[in-house]
Amino acid sequence: MIENYLKYGLLLKIPGHNIPYGDYVQFGIAWISVPITILVGFGVEWVMAQLAKKSKSDKLGGKLGNKLPLGVFEAIASIVHAVNLTFLMIYPSYIIYRKIYHPLVGSSMLFIALILIMKLISYSLVNRDLRTLFTQGKLVTEYDVVYPDNVTIGNLIYFWWAPTLCYQPSYPRTEKFRPIFFLKRVSELSCALIFMYFLTEQYAMPTLENSIKAIHNLDFIIIVERVLKLSTTGVILWLLMFYAFFHSFLNALSE
Repeated sequence: MIENYLKYGLLLKIPGHNIPYGDYVQFGIAWISVPITILVGFGVEWVMAQLAKKSKSDKLGGKLGNKLPLGVFEAIASIVHAVNLTFLMIYPSYIIYRKIYHPLVGSSMLFIALILIMKLISYSLVNRDLRTLFTQGKLVTEYDVVYPDNVTIGNLIYFWWAPTLCYQPSYPRTEKFRPIFFLKRVSELSCALIFMYFLTEQYAMPTLENSIKAIHNLDFIIIVERVLKLSTTGVILWLLMFYAFFHSFLNALSE
């Protein structure tokens, strides 16, 4: 640490100082795909819920009044879901690849899109299974809300924010909000982020910048030395990232 300080001085700057303003604009443009896909996914499941209720009330053995099997509408719903998720995958990826300069901004948007893709896949598959049981007259009682009453925009928004990728109509909850537990997780998250920023700016960035010349000259000895020098910092950053996100952030969010 002393050697690093004597060689480079204090390199810490205001976080985000090198992010172009245009990246924030492009991030917002890419993020538009998030509410669009949520609304489309909800709309498909809402329509299918209405069809399932009509199918059951008419007692036509899985057929609607127009004699089309419910399975046909299930296939159409699956296609719409697939197109919707493909849009969520391609549109932000194009914006990130073509328009966004800073890797942190692009990675954040890609992370949001990938999480939502996995959540919507789970949402559609679980509702399909619940719909099948509903039309067969089998009641699922282990949840606080039963199908199709769970198909509401509020239920989907709650699942979108919930720290899980697996959809359920309802989730077990604590009796009350625990402020001490929440503040502990927030404190851990803050300390981890500060330490990650310090390691990145003070140790990783100088090493990477000093490696550019060696990469251009194909000086493999220097390249290997830089990789080894980065390895310790990289491992610590990965461990901090996992602890900060999977333990501190998700537990604080769930609380």
